[in-house]
Amino acid sequence: RPDTRNREAIIEAITSLYVLVLRSGPQINPYEINILYSLLENLFKNEDISWEAKIRHINELDQSLDDVLVFLNRNLIALDKIRLLLSLIVLANSDDEFSASEVTKILELSKKMNLETEGFMAVIDAIEYAKTEPVSIRGFRYFSHAERSIFRDYVVFGRTADCDLRFRDRRVQEHEMLLMLVDRFVFIGTGRETTATINGFELL
Repeated sequence: RPDTRNREAIIEAITSLYVLVLRSGPQINPYEINILYSLLENLFKNEDISWEAKIRHINELDQSLDDVLVFLNRNLIALDKIRLLLSLIVLANSDDEFSASEVTKILELSKKMNLETEGFMAVIDAIEYAKTEPVSIRGFRYFSHAERSIFRDYVVFGRTADCDLRFRDRRVQEHEMLLMLVDRFVFIGTGRETTATINGFELL
């Protein structure tokens, strides 16, 4: 995991990303503010941080979104960047709909963070239209190095000692599945091969 000083810088950059994205919209609504605080508190629940003071400090800084993204690209693993994009999708849906500008901004961010865009578009459609069939983001397959994450609340299922939930069954992969929560949504990551299913659907 990042050392303490670098971790503090990464947390500030992540907070800056949220704040700058919100400020780029036409108007910040109270739902977005509530979800923003909820996201930050859940992402970093063990940190002794006053988020009101942190956001006030960030608002006083002269920084660009591109500079923040350069820093995050250098310091976050792909799994963490995917999580940030998913949380921004949830944030954009705080009023139960996605505007064209919000979708465009999320897809632009995914490109700038070197992530594929198709999966995020599929997630947006699934949330907006309450679809029940599984959708996927390719980067989620690379979660076996979750111990390098800035976040500490991923739950990893598998057979190895670094998994949070371990199974003895040899049919289970060394790293079978990862689970995370963003607000009221549950996201699941799998490896290239998996034995896990949900409601009869293989998680591939």
